[in-house]
Amino acid sequence: MGVDDAGLVPGVGLVELGRLLDSGRVSLREVHDFYASRIDRYDPLLGAFVHRDEEATARELRRAEGLRTRGREYPPFTGLPIGLKDLHEVRGQPSRRASLAVESSVATRDDPFAAGLRAQGFVFMGRTASPELGIAPVTESPLHGITRNPWNPERSPAGSSGGSAAAVAAGLVPMATGTDSGGSIRMPAAATGLVGLTATPGRLPGGRQGVVNVVPGFLTRTVRDTRALFEAFGDAPARHGADPGSPGTPDPPLAGLRVGLLVRSPLSGVVVDPQVAAAARDVARTLAALGADVHELGPAFLEYDEVLGLRAVLDATSLRMSPVTWPDRLQPFLRALWDSYEEYTLVDYARASERVQAASRRIASHWRRDFDVLVSPTLAARAPEVGETLRAANDSLDHVRAFSPYLAFTGWVNTVGLPAISLPTHVDSEGMPIGVQLVGDRGSDGELMRLASALEAEYHWEARFPAAFVP
Repeated sequence: MGVDDAGLVPGVGLVELGRLLDSGRVSLREVHDFYASRIDRYDPLLGAFVHRDEEATARELRRAEGLRTRGREYPPFTGLPIGLKDLHEVRGQPSRRASLAVESSVATRDDPFAAGLRAQGFVFMGRTASPELGIAPVTESPLHGITRNPWNPERSPAGSSGGSAAAVAAGLVPMATGTDSGGSIRMPAAATGLVGLTATPGRLPGGRQGVVNVVPGFLTRTVRDTRALFEAFGDAPARHGADPGSPGTPDPPLAGLRVGLLVRSPLSGVVVDPQVAAAARDVARTLAALGADVHELGPAFLEYDEVLGLRAVLDATSLRMSPVTWPDRLQPFLRALWDSYEEYTLVDYARASERVQAASRRIASHWRRDFDVLVSPTLAARAPEVGETLRAANDSLDHVRAFSPYLAFTGWVNTVGLPAISLPTHVDSEGMPIGVQLVGDRGSDGELMRLASALEAEYHWEARFPAAFVP
């Protein structure tokens, strides 16, 4: 979707918005009024935003208008609106990390990723929903309630960056941010028909590198927008009137590319939905037709059951590092994880860390030896009904089992520290999006996005939009 004679339509992307502004077809004020009116109209249904500071947004907009009208150089995304996941720290704004157990506090400065967004010229439209402490593959919390999927409000947009995904998918903002420690960008992208990149740890500002990597990133409608954002954050000078998505050298052909296809779950007991598996197989056939050498893999090479078991120790420790003031207010599965920390010693943590790192090295070696990119489903299951996943976790106090259908193909990527991207290549028999994941070698983010661009040209997902959110 793009722009018609009447002006803006909700599916317009960042690169196209920049061209419209540079050409004078629309003004920044018109752009912001357009998105603000859509948030007012549709967000009461979706629950995508949890905080909006309209005075701060207005100040940032006036500053951006001044930069553009003075005719000097300005950052490539100056004035463009963005939704910011609630787990980011933004100066002057409060956050409780979606938890009744966390005392509200106001950030005194931006975290590195939010600061980078400001440096690129973005205007913050508001903070988007996440689950409690960001620990769930669905976006529901006792503090903020339920966030719904624009394609079907009875389904979840997944998580933990589900508020951002719902906002972009419904056209409330042209892009939004996420954070990813086990699939929290890619899972919502798959559930809502978006592109979600988890970059190589350290390639984007912020996040946390360690035994389990936490990576900040973006949710967009197209690979083109994601590439423009990634390249701008990498090394982009200020510019005036430039297209941040202008192509450089042509993308290389796929001849000789080695592709591994994984459609069987690497987690024991997780059954892969047939329509999800079929989507991944279709993408593999498309890559083969474009010249790639494709071969199917068994899941044993990941040794994911062992890695996931070891992560239980690490997850309990990570939770204890959260700013929890009142542990008794945590929802049941999180309280059980909080209490499990007492069962482990420093030696247990050190041994688990060492074994996870050894398993990660073994897994990563396949990209240098056996294939260049791995293709798999993003989610083993389709988007869940709202309420059911957290209910299962809280009833059983076994969040690993409850969350496994959504983490099976994504969680290990962060542990190993690889880049991955989810692409909305297909829809299921009910009209819901299906995501297919590409996983590359460390540092191969650019090559991964070039491959994703080739698939974008084949599948044309940018034309899809949830009908209930078209005026």
